[in-house]
Amino acid sequence: MTKRTIVEQKVGEETLRVTEMEFKILKEEWNEYRLENGTLVRMKNVVGKIFHVVDENDDLLMMPDGDPFLMVRSRNQVVSTRGEEN
Repeated sequence: MTKRTIVEQKVGEETLRVTEMEFKILKEEWNEYRLENGTLVRMKNVVGKIFHVVDENDDLLMMPDGDPFLMVRSRNQVVSTRGEEN
């Protein structure tokens, strides 16, 4: 197994030790909303980086339910198209 690079990420007042995870985009879909004036709003969440939180021994941390303890950096991409008022 390759050695993980550990960095510190500040989250609010807390600093977490994390390792960046490589990932492959499988699907990024748009959500669509029609406003009462006919405007179409399309939005999707685009992930930039995914980090797995590690403990003091650099082991990957898991949540109590067994899910991985992840931190995700993302941004919302929003596009709107003017519609006709109803």
